This record gives sequence, C-alpha cells and structure tokens, in this order.
Amino acid sequence: MYKVIIEDLYVDTIIGLCDWERDVEQRISFDIEMDVDIRDASKTDDINKTVDYVAISEQVEQFTRSNKFFLIETLVVRLMKHLIHTYTLINSVTITVRKPLAIKNASSATVKGNMSRRDIN
Repeated sequence: MYKVIIEDLYVDTIIGLCDWERDVEQRISFDIEMDVDIRDASKTDDINKTVDYVAISEQVEQFTRSNKFFLIETLVVRLMKHLIHTYTLINSVTITVRKPLAIKNASSATVKGNMSRRDIN
C-alpha cells in the first residue's frame, strides 16, 4: 500500500470548551496520512485514479470551519469518517490534530487517530 500525506495543514476555526474559545478562532494543524493504491495513477498519470490532495485539504478546511466542535477528539473521529465516506480510494486514514493554545506550558495538545474503511462499514 502507498501513502498520500498532507503535513502541517493549518485551519483557523472555533474549537474548544472555554468561553473565550467559543468566540475566537484558533489555528490548529493537521497531518493527514491516507493509504491509497496509487498503482493505476502511476501507470496512467491520471489524477482521477488517486486522491487529489488539494481537494482533500480544501475539504478538511471546510469541514473543520463549518463544525464548531468542543473537542479535538470529536473532530478527528468525524473527519476520518467524512474522508473515508467521501473518497472511495482511501482505504484508511490517520489524522493528527494539534491545538497549540490548549495548554499553557506545552507546545500543543494533540490527538491522533486511525480508521480504515472496514471500521465504518
């Protein structure tokens, strides 16, 4: 299996439990690792035979901004399901979300999850 990876995708969004977090957008970052069979795309040089990482990054931004989650755990799980449902070529996905403003004396709070297509069918 092959991996298509998007690293350090930044999205400004409303996320968090605290009152101030419900009013102010925070920048969170994503690493998205997708297991995709790219052999057909490599033979034909056809974008339709693989996942379009630009389209996926736009989808991640739209999904994140339109859902104002309280927990990054919720964001990770629902986003994995969304990507697997939307992109049939994704066999599994691992998403890491970092929230830099979550903990005063830490660089970020991070949640990482992995989900395969068989996990949701």
